[in-house]
Amino acid sequence: RCARDIVGRLVVGGLMGDAKALRIKELCDHVGMHALATEQVLSHFDRDPLIHPSGGGQVLRSLVQLLEPLVDASPSDSPSTYLQAVRAINRIANQNADTVRSFLKEAGMLDLRDGLLIHSLKLPLTVEGAFAIMQGFSFEWVAEKPAFREANGLAHLLHMFHAFPEQYDLQIGVGCVLKNVLCVVEDNRRAVMKLVEDNEISRNWFPNALAGTGVGDGGDDVDPAEESARAMAVFIQWYYDEEQEPRRKAVEARINRVIAAGEVTVRKNLEKAMAKRTKRNKAVSERMHKASSEMGKLITPWEEERRKKVQSHVLANAYQEKEWTRNFQQRLVAGERRWAEVEADITRTQSTTAAGGHGSAGSSFT
Repeated sequence: RCARDIVGRLVVGGLMGDAKALRIKELCDHVGMHALATEQVLSHFDRDPLIHPSGGGQVLRSLVQLLEPLVDASPSDSPSTYLQAVRAINRIANQNADTVRSFLKEAGMLDLRDGLLIHSLKLPLTVEGAFAIMQGFSFEWVAEKPAFREANGLAHLLHMFHAFPEQYDLQIGVGCVLKNVLCVVEDNRRAVMKLVEDNEISRNWFPNALAGTGVGDGGDDVDPAEESARAMAVFIQWYYDEEQEPRRKAVEARINRVIAAGEVTVRKNLEKAMAKRTKRNKAVSERMHKASSEMGKLITPWEEERRKKVQSHVLANAYQEKEWTRNFQQRLVAGERRWAEVEADITRTQSTTAAGGHGSAGSSFT
């Protein structure tokens, strides 16, 4: 936990300060570190979305650069990361001054937000992921944008509608978004009808020109959302009737073909992104190897000189130790010799003293 906080503070500090020193491109090429940095940065802006207008443009450009790999390299199969990124972008847009919001548009962050929504629809689909997408995204952002249609966003929503027939509430939600939000735009309506390719299904799903408004004949006291949900429930009951199974299966097959063709493009784009990342990592590795070799060339002569000095010092110490040992042994031998001489002198002195003592005693007796 401590390490994650440290990484977060360093990256946020880099974004707010010297983004060049942060070297975001190289950071993004290390998948694990990029995931950790992204998590910490999004958590920061979720807590504190305020950005000072001075330098705000650079902060937002750096943030876009950090988040773009979420779309380009697809590092996660869960929509939670994409939802968190979208939430952070919305908080920045809603809680900052007009100057910062203009920087937001100039940096391409709103387009990135739309790209995150579109990309989340292309992730491997699960019930939990589908509910998270429908609850966490607002499709009003992309309703009038051609990029959403061109990226098969409508086809993916239709696929989500058909993928979990046992999830009735999810089907109601997806169906109402398609009818009341996206297909209010005529280009989207025509695109959906082209995907369905069944006039009777289209008439039942979009019964008249007001089908996308959520307006009915129930009077002012009727909640349009409730009325729309009831109408969608009627359509789903008709659509999943046994008699409609052949045409429903045909619609599903057409949608799956469109999505399969789109997945080929997604895989190609992912392969290109991974190839670019591999190429950049290889270039970084080569630069590091070159720098290491150049440093080695500088260090090798110094190391050789140091080795020679150490070897000379060792030899000098060995010679000094040998000389010290030889001198010590010589002094020891000389000391032993001197001690033997002293002992001999003592013995002679004692003998002389003893002899002189006997002579004195004899003269006295005489």
